Amino acid sequence: MTPTADPGTVTKRLTPLRPTNPVAVDADAPARPVWAAALLSFVPAGLRDRADPWLTRLPVIAILVLQAVLTLRLHNVVFNDEGLYINAGHEYLRQFTGGAAAPDSYGGYFSGFPMAYPVFAALLDSVGGVGLVRLSSLLLMSVATLAVGHIGRRLAPAGQENRVRLVSMLAFVLTGAVLFVGNLATYDAACCRCSRSAPR
Repeated sequence: MTPTADPGTVTKRLTPLRPTNPVAVDADAPARPVWAAALLSFVPAGLRDRADPWLTRLPVIAILVLQAVLTLRLHNVVFNDEGLYINAGHEYLRQFTGGAAAPDSYGGYFSGFPMAYPVFAALLDSVGGVGLVRLSSLLLMSVATLAVGHIGRRLAPAGQENRVRLVSMLAFVLTGAVLFVGNLATYDAACCRCSRSAPR
């Protein structure tokens, strides 16, 4: 006589295994790029939730670092316009502190409000010299790079927002004029920064 198996035992053997702690998946969340998933696999499991947002920002950080490296490699003597703005700022500061009045001629050929950028540049020059003034231009141009990426993302077709943002930022950073202005202690970088504050 052939022995028969207990039906309950067979059912238990055929029951599929289920994870004890299933991972919730957001269907509306954008797909993670392959490179980000690969880098995330090297991060300890307990730190992946914290590292994931930083990995998505890594391309933007890399572009800004590239901009800083390409700009800081430029070395040149003080340009005439740089000295003019900084000296005008110092004269305005002396006027504000009770010294001799600054010449009125600055308002005839300075763009915009003549006391704005020159005073700002003079304050930085008093602390760290022309190098610090140029560094402020680099920071302002970095903000302009982020603004270009934001504009590119808004104009991109659906599903291509991040790619268009990165390409537009990279194209902007590799422009010679952008690198030159980022190492120039004039008001040009401040004007580019104002594009970030323009109405959307």
